[in-house]
Parts: sequence; C-alpha cells; structure tokens
Amino acid sequence: MKCNLFISLCSTSFLIPSLSAQINKQPNIILLFADDLGWNDISSPITTLGNGSKNHQTPHIDKLATQGMAFTSAYTQQNSAPTRAALLTGQYANRTHVYNVFGLDRFATDEKAGIRKEDARIIPANQKKESIEPGTLTYARLLKDAGYQTYIFGKVHGFRLTNEDDCGFTYNFECSKRVKGDNKDDSNYFALKTGDGNWIFDNPLYNHFAQPYTEKYVRRNLLPFANGNNPMMLVGTKKHFTDAIGDMVIDQIGKADKEKPFSMWVAFHAIHSAIVGRDDLNAKYKNRGDIDERHENFKYAALTEQLDQTVGRILAALEDPNGDGDNSDSISDNTVVIFMSDNGGVHGGNHSNAPLRHAKGTLYEGGIRVPMLVRYPKMVKPNSVTNEPVHVIDLLPTFLDLAGIKYSGHTHVLDGESLFPLLTGKIKTLKRDRLFWHFPGYMDERGIPASVINKRVGNARYKYRYCYEYDTHELYNLTDDIGEKVNLLAGKPSRQDLKIGNRLLTDLNRWISSTNPLPMYYVADGKKVELPKRITVK
Repeated sequence: MKCNLFISLCSTSFLIPSLSAQINKQPNIILLFADDLGWNDISSPITTLGNGSKNHQTPHIDKLATQGMAFTSAYTQQNSAPTRAALLTGQYANRTHVYNVFGLDRFATDEKAGIRKEDARIIPANQKKESIEPGTLTYARLLKDAGYQTYIFGKVHGFRLTNEDDCGFTYNFECSKRVKGDNKDDSNYFALKTGDGNWIFDNPLYNHFAQPYTEKYVRRNLLPFANGNNPMMLVGTKKHFTDAIGDMVIDQIGKADKEKPFSMWVAFHAIHSAIVGRDDLNAKYKNRGDIDERHENFKYAALTEQLDQTVGRILAALEDPNGDGDNSDSISDNTVVIFMSDNGGVHGGNHSNAPLRHAKGTLYEGGIRVPMLVRYPKMVKPNSVTNEPVHVIDLLPTFLDLAGIKYSGHTHVLDGESLFPLLTGKIKTLKRDRLFWHFPGYMDERGIPASVINKRVGNARYKYRYCYEYDTHELYNLTDDIGEKVNLLAGKPSRQDLKIGNRLLTDLNRWISSTNPLPMYYVADGKKVELPKRITVK
C-alpha cells in the first residue's frame, strides 16, 4: 500500500524543482476546503452521479465540475481533525495517531446516544491529542522549501500553529468562527461589536474586514454573485465570517509576490454547525424546502450557497488579481484549484446524505465520501470525470508532482499516491487498488471500534467493515450498492462473497499490522484486542 514516494524529515534540503518545473512555471495551488459539506449537498449531477441536491444551488462549484475533473469517489476520514492531519502529512490516522475530534472515549451520556462506558466491550485507544506531532513533515514544508509562498486561512484542526512550529506555512490567517470579546460576549459566524464600539473577529488580522456591510461593499462584492437573493438588504447589518474569509483570500491573492508561486489552503468553517447564514440567502430558501425532502433546512441551504458564492468570488479574483476590471493579469490558467469537503454531511433533522448511508462520524459512505473537483486549464481537460477512488492522503504527493518537486529519503512514509497521471488522462486507474480506515474507539452513536477496506476486485469496488464491539463482518459491492444496503456476508453468503470477504480481511489485517496503530484492550481481561479472524459461515 505504500506509495513509491518516500520522504526524509531530515532531507528537505535536497528538495529541488525538476527540469520540467524549471522550464514551465510552477503552478499556484489553491485548496478550497469546505467543512461538513455532504457528497450530495452540491447541485452538480456530475460528481454526485446524478444525486446532487435539488434544493441547494451551487453554480460556481458546479462550474468547476465542467471546467476540470470531477471525482465521484473521493474520500476523507470521518471528521475534521483526522482528515486535516491526513491531508497535511499524506498519512493515514494509524501513522499520525490523530483518529478523532476530542479523543476516542466519547461514550453515550444522558444527552447523547451510543454505547455507555459501562456497557462497552473495549477500552478505546489512548489518543492523547488531536494534533500531529510538532516538526512532522507536511506538504506546506515541502512546497515552502521549493520556493512556494504557503498560506493557511480559516479553520486549523488536526495540527497546531505556534511560534516554534509553523507547520510550513509562511502566512498564518487562522481564525475561528466563534468570536469572544469583553470576556463575556460571543458570536457565531458574525463579527462582534465590542464595548468600545469596535467590530472584531476571532483573529485581529480579520478585523479590517469586520465592519458591517456597506452599500459600496455589497455592490462590489456580493451583488455580482447574487442568484435569486437580494444582498442589498444586508446594508448596515453584521458581517458574516464566510464573506470575511473571501475578503482576506482575495486581498492576499492581490498582494502575493508575482515572482513566486503560492499555495493557499482556504479552510472554510461553512457549513459546520451551528448553522448561521446571511439574511438575504435565508429569505431566498425559506420557501424552497419542499423541492428536495433530503434538504429541507433553509438555513443549511442558505449557508451552502453562501459558501458557493464565496468560492465564485475567489475564482473571479484569480482572473483579476488586482481587481481593476482588466483580466490581462489573470493567473487562472496557471493555478490549480481543488475543491472538496473534510467529511460527509451531518446526521439528523431534515438533512440526509441519501443515497449514501449514514453521515459524518461514521465509516459508512455518508461519513467519508465527499465532493471533489480539480481545475487546471494547462493540464486537466474540461468535463473530465473519474470514478477511481481517491483519498485526502493523495493530495501531498499530488502537490509535489504538480510543482515538479523531486526528493529523496525514506523516514516519512507516504500512504497516498499522486493523482497527477490521473489528472493528465494518462491513466484511468491508480497503481493501488485499496484504501483503509481504522477507528479504535467510540464517538456517541456514530463511532464504534471498526476497521474498513475499500478494494477493487475485478471490475467492481468492494467494501469490507469489521466491528470489534460486536465481532461482526460486513461486505458491500459499492459498484452496485452505493447505499450499502445489502451486506453480502449476512445470512448464508455465497462462496464467492465469502472468498472476497476473506481476501479483503487478509489485506486489512496486513495493513493494520504494518502501520503501528494505537492499541485497544478488552474490558473483560485487559488483553490487547486482536486482529479480526477469518470469516466462516455459522
């Protein structure tokens, strides 16, 4: 499963642009990263296999699907911290040991469903923190060493940025969506007015963009992207942080050194709960809830389109970096744009990931399959579509290939595989034929000790899941059963299904043994939890 790319933590001095990169200008790379946006939350039918939302309108994200390559089977970890750690390092959680947000002992309580601690069969792994170790090799370090200006905007999770360790980011525009001032007030998504009359966001660097909406601002920045909403009604109201992130990114695009390439990770907080959107978009969606029974929440729909409009603003800034209306300085053709989400959509209420099963926090498709699009006019053909399963761990080696970076060493093992040849159309399938997940703990009703493998068998993709809590085996043919409705190992499985299940189980056990996961122990006798045993018919 290891990629043929190996990196040494002590060998970054050997990083040099390849000959091709020296001849052809290294591209800018901008990663637009949504938070909790489900696979079916965008309206595009392309990346969702025809299952896009009929209620949510996301024309700018949809346009990316026609301008580049749409990935119908893109995967992440089950929630924020482990996904971002995996993205930065190119490694699975078994190597980073960042498995979950808040740890692995999130048992049921009087307020939350799931398995209670006193009823659990297993002592979960001891995840001591939800951030990668300081000094860990990251894609940002590698790009920075190769001459890139590296930026991070918005949500930082799964890693920490400190004075001692910048994780490779030249410019840090980290900012929470929750704002606190005067030691008592707080606001979610909106700028906060302090006792002395100043408007603030969580990071003072954003305060320049925290003033209430003015008519000039709305006409220049929001009205051109209106889509059945009336942004003029916002004049005089509090600034939304999603718009402020757009302001900051656009400002930095305009200020970036034109002699150097840049890498920008734009980590939106939208559409993470608590869901708070702009009044103009709330008004648009308030009476649209009957269009799609999966997506009836008008506030969820409103914040989703606000995310889309901000994506549109950032894409427009690539066409006109200095904002003077003249596109002769466009950097769009030499900029790789990646759009994706950090995990599946949330569970419950009037939101559904159907036809995918379950939601964020689970290892079923609704929790780990996300929308993903890549645009790079110099290399990626418009209207390209791939069903090849890819994972967030693939971004690091992909970035290096895009930048033409060669490197040596073998201390830091990459689990991901570069998507470069897939993007160029040179190949249809990657060298690897399998992806893995391992969750050694509990998270309310969603997370339970389990391991998963997704593997190509013949012309089909199969997914095997083992649950340690109940000692149960599941096998799904994702090619025919994207909703994971039919467990092929239930009842009396066929000889062929049993054979496939055991083949995937063998591969899964081999991977677990090779990646040094944090151990789990049985409550009953304190012994270490063993690997899943061969599947037999009872």
